[in-house]
Amino acid sequence: MFGSEDKCPPELKDICEKLIETCDGMLSVIIETVGLLASVPRKLKDWQAVYDRRVIAISYPDLPDHLRNCLLYFTLFPKGYEIIRERLVWAWIAEDFVEGTEEQTLHETGESYLSELVKGKMIEAVEVDAGGKALLCRVRLGA
Repeated sequence: MFGSEDKCPPELKDICEKLIETCDGMLSVIIETVGLLASVPRKLKDWQAVYDRRVIAISYPDLPDHLRNCLLYFTLFPKGYEIIRERLVWAWIAEDFVEGTEEQTLHETGESYLSELVKGKMIEAVEVDAGGKALLCRVRLGA
C-alpha cells in the first residue's frame, strides 16, 4: 500500500498489521483489502471501520445459523447503539433465535451465544463484569 513498511504512517501501523493478520496470508483477500483501503482516506478511524467490516465479512459466512440471526438482530438499531446484555438475550429468546438444550436454560444458552459473538469480535463488549461477561454491548461496525 505504501511501497514499503517504513513508509507507513505511524498512526496506521497497528491497524495495517491487524488487517494483514485478518487476511490470513490469502493473497486475493490482501489485494482486495488494499484496493478497498486505497479508496478510503488515510485516517485511523476510517481504516478501523474497514478493519471492523473485514472481520465481519470474513467471519460471517462461517457463523452457525443461530449466531447469524443474533448478529443480524443488531441491524434493528442505529449505528453505535449500545444495548444491555439482559435486554438483548431476552429479545433473542422472544425472537426464537435461542435453541434450548437439556444442559442449559434458554437464558444461559443466549448468554453463551453472546459470548461467542464477543469472542469472535462480531460484537463489542462496552462494559464487562468482574467475570468478563458483557454487561453492555454493540455491534462492532454499527448497523
